Amino acid sequence: GFMYENLKQDAVCHAIAHQLATRYHVAHGHIIAIVMSHWLRYILSEQTAPLIRRFGIRCLNIEPSNNVFLDAEC
Repeated sequence: GFMYENLKQDAVCHAIAHQLATRYHVAHGHIIAIVMSHWLRYILSEQTAPLIRRFGIRCLNIEPSNNVFLDAEC
């Protein structure tokens, strides 16, 4: 995915969403909406913080600050 560039974590989140959507008969997109915030917190690190921050700024309209890690946690 665009967010993780060379990382494989986005595929894991996607696979989890498929499993849950199938098991509970819920739309795949709804499961991703629920799982993604938890998954992003789980993978948050020095390496992923800038990418998660960029996702938040571009897609969730967060106001950027001077603290990359804090922005990524939003």
